[in-house]
Amino acid sequence: MSEGYVTFFMGPGVSTDDSVENKLLRSHEAEADKQGAEFWNYGNGLAKNEIYSKTSRGHLASWIDPKTMEVRHRWTTYEDKACADERFKRDALEHFGENLRRHLILQLKPLREVYGDLTEFAPVWEAIDRLTRGNA
Repeated sequence: MSEGYVTFFMGPGVSTDDSVENKLLRSHEAEADKQGAEFWNYGNGLAKNEIYSKTSRGHLASWIDPKTMEVRHRWTTYEDKACADERFKRDALEHFGENLRRHLILQLKPLREVYGDLTEFAPVWEAIDRLTRGNA
């Protein structure tokens, strides 16, 4: 697998000219077989020495250490994956919101210092006060 690229293997049984890749693919297939899982979306290689598939039993990820040729597997249920994806989205939105809040504070506080005595901006200053409360 080339670094920086996603590799899509055609299906179980595919062979490559790389012995490490071949060992990873055969072990990935054997793990699915051991669990009685049918491949639905076989073998996305997300990084060198890794493979990921969707199966009838959930997500199967496998990694190989090319030095030892040891292969590890991790199963994730579709429910757990959906929960993790939702948690990731929520955390990303919270992080984005906090960054936006900090940016607004940095941009708006100096405006108040310059235009703070203009009463027509009073609602804006109140909003800034609420936004920056405890973050002076």
